[in-house]
Amino acid sequence: MKRPPMPAERAYFRIRYPLTARPNFFVQGVRTRVLDVAEYGISFQADPLPDLHEGDRLAGRLQIDDRHTLQIEGDVVWITEGLAAIRLLEPIPYKVILDEQLHLRTRYPGR
Repeated sequence: MKRPPMPAERAYFRIRYPLTARPNFFVQGVRTRVLDVAEYGISFQADPLPDLHEGDRLAGRLQIDDRHTLQIEGDVVWITEGLAAIRLLEPIPYKVILDEQLHLRTRYPGR
């Protein structure tokens, strides 16, 4: 019997956004731009959050175009060169991930 994938095994399937299609992450009253999204994490521009440190807990709103708005919360796992990533406490629904993949393939064919 094949076991279902563990969350960590599927977390590496990331949606990498083109510059013109990047979602927004609103946190601490600041808007940051998201580079990529996975079920269990996002990476984003950390420059607008100067007091951000690894291990910090962040909660905010992920706005993916006008299709999806999600409240997310997670811990900062790395910060480098003005970018940061958080590992989410609760996953982004897999349906949202699939919808985004389809949307980007339709809107940006061949990328």
